[in-house]
Amino acid sequence: MVTAADESDEPRAADGRVPGRRGLATRQRLLDVTRQMVETSSYRDLKVVDIARSADASPATFYQYFSDVESAVLVLAAEMAETGATELHDLIASRSWDPDDVDETAATVADGFIDFWHEHASLIRVMDLAALEGDERFRDLRTWLLGGPNNALQKVVVPELEPGTCFRLGDSNFYLADPADCADADALMFVGNFDLDDGEYPGEDAIREIRSVECARVFAESGVAADPTSVSGTFPGERDWRNMGQRTVACDATPL
Repeated sequence: MVTAADESDEPRAADGRVPGRRGLATRQRLLDVTRQMVETSSYRDLKVVDIARSADASPATFYQYFSDVESAVLVLAAEMAETGATELHDLIASRSWDPDDVDETAATVADGFIDFWHEHASLIRVMDLAALEGDERFRDLRTWLLGGPNNALQKVVVPELEPGTCFRLGDSNFYLADPADCADADALMFVGNFDLDDGEYPGEDAIREIRSVECARVFAESGVAADPTSVSGTFPGERDWRNMGQRTVACDATPL
């Protein structure tokens, strides 16, 4: 996955060198022109020679910093995804969701999302198109962008369960869990959770192996009154992993 550290925090030339001050200024000028041209032209129609000419540079100079147009657009998308994930997360997390404030907060958040999408519409359109065509780099960036607000909304919508709290699964999805009496026959007890490492979706079998080890550890540390032989947990499917950035495994057990 392209990260800000890879593409923004320490920009490099195409040959791996770290540019000097003048080189960084040239690189940024090429990126600025690329951004402007993405807003006014079809992404597929962009040509290195046109970008270089508009930036008062030569195609050879462009190739010192980027291998092709797509590489430059990928840097722009990575920058947008990083700042957007934080901006949209904070837009949600920094506001009151108390009943008296929820209408005003919801309207403010909706306006903020619309403003962000309008500001970055061209890059988002390119990112979505490339992701739909199967480009995993752009797909990962879209996941990064959406993961920020998704994580913030999840905390707003889903109350934090304390270890020892009993619940009933809704549609086999922990995030749709309903509160339950621990004496109910179908009740499960929340034990705790842990996060899976970022990267490609490891597959359900691999996650089950990780869950077996990690949920046992979480259970041992929780001290809850539940059957140790029943420890299990719910985990994100591939779609939620890729599209929503979910990485959390929620561990549960049968209450005693």
